[in-house]
Amino acid sequence: MLFTIPLLTLPWLWKDRDARLLPIAGMLFFLIALSPQVWQSPHYGSPATALFALIVTMGMRRFGRWVPGKILVRALPLATLATLLISASGRNPDAAGSRWATWGGKGAQRESIGRGLADSGGRHLVLVRYRPNHDVHDEWVYNDASIDTAPVVWAREMGPLRDGKLLRYFEGRKIWLVQPDANPPEISPYALGSAANPDSLQAGVLKLASEVCGRGPCRLTCGQWNELLMKAEGGAPPSVDTGCVVEGRRDATVSFEHWFAWLQGER
Repeated sequence: MLFTIPLLTLPWLWKDRDARLLPIAGMLFFLIALSPQVWQSPHYGSPATALFALIVTMGMRRFGRWVPGKILVRALPLATLATLLISASGRNPDAAGSRWATWGGKGAQRESIGRGLADSGGRHLVLVRYRPNHDVHDEWVYNDASIDTAPVVWAREMGPLRDGKLLRYFEGRKIWLVQPDANPPEISPYALGSAANPDSLQAGVLKLASEVCGRGPCRLTCGQWNELLMKAEGGAPPSVDTGCVVEGRRDATVSFEHWFAWLQGER
């Protein structure tokens, strides 16, 4: 109803087009200027809010001179209030797709997790694991100006090799894993075994590979190498679709050197 009434007022407004052509031309000019914009957001239209209200008000004045139009125009404030109350009572700000959610999506959950860790005492390092389809506008990794002295430090999970360097730098902190894309976001103690130095990680995987292939050269699929990695160190390995598989074939076998070089380059 909120959108129907303004649309109905336009024909009545057009009857006085000689006196009211300027606001309509201004609105058309604004819409044309906004149309090339690729990414749209509701607040992009804010500069034309007053112009839109002026056009609707002039149209409603003309529309209200007609008896049925007068009824509809007088019902508009009540319809606006009812829409607000119904939407507010039936919406959870934290629910997916809520029109009452704040910008940033899950910013409130991040703040809650960070505050809980800070209040628990001690110093903490939080590794954030994003899913491949993570919303790039919902960023969880940012820190205080003085990172080394902050009670809670946020960092992206970068894979078992690079995480080891990070953990050694922040040695003495409690380590946590946060998965923002879970519903609700999950926090759990980080499996320290999943972050190892390259030598121990290589030795662990090769030992398991020798049980599969024997003493000769071993060629396995990227997925099979990842399974050995999980057995050796625990934790979730990176997706093989990020460059490990050959020509997009998941069933293609690769050498340990090929897989390990790819693993070292993964973030």
